[in-house]
Amino acid sequence: MQYLDFSKHIIEYGELFSSGLKKQANVLLDKAVKELNALSEDARNQILSQFTSDLVDNHSFDFLLNRGNGCIPFALQEPLHNYLFPRCEQQTIPDLRYYFIIFKNDKHRSEKAYSFLDDAFESKNADTKTYQLVFEKNIRSLQFGVHELPRGLLVSKEEFTEIVRQCERIIKNGCITDDRIQIYEELKTLVEENL
Repeated sequence: MQYLDFSKHIIEYGELFSSGLKKQANVLLDKAVKELNALSEDARNQILSQFTSDLVDNHSFDFLLNRGNGCIPFALQEPLHNYLFPRCEQQTIPDLRYYFIIFKNDKHRSEKAYSFLDDAFESKNADTKTYQLVFEKNIRSLQFGVHELPRGLLVSKEEFTEIVRQCERIIKNGCITDDRIQIYEELKTLVEENL
């Protein structure tokens, strides 16, 4: 199996799944994953390296991340975890970011995914996409934190301080658009007025 073969299976899975043929889609995906697992570790890692890049950075398979439950198909979870986790423990970019995006909604792996995103942000090798992802995560946290106003805030002073620290560092990096900065500033002011 080559990467092109694997990606064709993924595309076919998406077509079947979106047509309502979920059982057939899952059978096809299970078969593709078995073929992938039968490869040597080097061949499997080469395919998974390209796949994670295409999935996260190139958005070639967005349907895998947006299937309604926020989780990638079950058959792909274990091979992706087994591929990414050791790289994340070695603090490699972009694998830390990839792990977060793929597993942030997984009930068993989300805590580690958020921890890996923090590691990616603090890394000296953090890239623009990592900064943008952390900034958007912080915007969502602030939006959630103020949604119960005027009854109260759902963000602690400690959380807010960390969000501000991260966002200010990211803004200095120059990779955030003015409209996103304005949203952040408005949310920041709203929280400060209600702390």
